Amino acid sequence: MKQNLSSLMDGELDDAASTQCIRALDADPELKAAWNEYHLIGDAIRGSALLSVDVRTEVGQALQQEPTVLAPKPTRRTGV
Repeated sequence: MKQNLSSLMDGELDDAASTQCIRALDADPELKAAWNEYHLIGDAIRGSALLSVDVRTEVGQALQQEPTVLAPKPTRRTGV
């Protein structure tokens, strides 16, 4: 079925085979995952701008949740 899925993405299936593949896609979570993966691979190959990931907000929020560690200033020992 994954071969048909790839052919569907490439527009190489006739109407009946396309309908059958779409129905299988709707019913099978693993096939849906493959569909998403194939599209992700295609986007990566084409250098799609949609693949750029901005994690600044999530990282900033996670850092705000981190506890603040208070430590005494190191003292300098002189004359030792």
